[in-house]
Amino acid sequence: MKIKTVELLKALEAMNALNHQREPIANLVLMAFDPVDDMLTLQRATYEEIFCFTLEGSVGEMDVWRRCVKFKPLLNVVKRLKKEKTIHLKPNETHGLKVENLTLAGLNPDKAPSFLTYSEFEERREIETKEFKEAMEVCSSFMSDNEARKNLTGLNLKSEEGKRAWTSGDGFRIARYQPEKEVSVEDYEVLLPSHLVKTWKKAIKFIDDEIISFSCIKTEEEILIAGRNFDYVCRYHSYLEFPNLDSLLKTGEPLLTTKTADVLDAMELLKAAVEPTPESVIKLQLSEEKALILSQPDEENSQTKVELKQFKIHKPFKIGLNFKFFHDALKIAKSRKIERLEMFCNNSESPLVIQHETDTLTILPVKIKW
Repeated sequence: MKIKTVELLKALEAMNALNHQREPIANLVLMAFDPVDDMLTLQRATYEEIFCFTLEGSVGEMDVWRRCVKFKPLLNVVKRLKKEKTIHLKPNETHGLKVENLTLAGLNPDKAPSFLTYSEFEERREIETKEFKEAMEVCSSFMSDNEARKNLTGLNLKSEEGKRAWTSGDGFRIARYQPEKEVSVEDYEVLLPSHLVKTWKKAIKFIDDEIISFSCIKTEEEILIAGRNFDYVCRYHSYLEFPNLDSLLKTGEPLLTTKTADVLDAMELLKAAVEPTPESVIKLQLSEEKALILSQPDEENSQTKVELKQFKIHKPFKIGLNFKFFHDALKIAKSRKIERLEMFCNNSESPLVIQHETDTLTILPVKIKW
């Protein structure tokens, strides 16, 4: 059979997001061709996730065939042939698969893993792929991946009265993405586990669908994300919960309006000077002289600092923050192409909230001596 190279490569690249080298099953890809509808089915899986693509081939083969080959060699060969418009796939008599003029070794189909089955998902909700991508861009860095804890893990999607909110948190910081576009659907809430988000951060760039659908069956502990030619199924723990964090996302009083690039450049300069550890603290101070002072104290309480002047400061203020958490928030703002952002806080013991239109990032304060 012949298949479009670009379609096969995108499917394999998306499957490559399931990069679990410790799980032998993930090193294989199962392939099956059905001449009735000229469709090639590919499946790759780990113990928690299944990726299944169905690709349309050209007429030529008249027999049903099934092969199981190593995933990485197949991906590498198709990458080498990416300039070709189509690729010819043909099974041989020794369980291998011929890709153009190269034959890949395969497992005996009788001994190879069977295609993994998953539940029938009846109630599917549609969502724009762009929205899902932007939600992961904003929220994934502030997401806890400790699925041993019952709550505050993964990425929570909640739709209420036509408004949707994507929220993540790790106990020290919170991120929320709230698209402006409203939808007329019934209220619902679903928690996407962290391993699903990690996979889809890599896989989504190879998905062309403008709309994808998702569904959840709690009794089977399975979540489905589906598109035009693929199904992705993820297993999760139904006991996981996500708390209501609305009170920590309130903006409070405005402190500062500034250019993202100016503060990020100052943080990069400070980082180069002090080489902070993950536990390092930064002092953020707004002075009466309309200056933003970022300083990092050392063990002897001496400080390396950067001072930025001519800021739009609403009132004098000071707060202690984790260096990495504040730096990460600024990097997210830059990646989202947010040129100007606002910071809000009530007092030095309240969360600092960074907000711009659809994006809200909250960082809990650190108690320090001034």
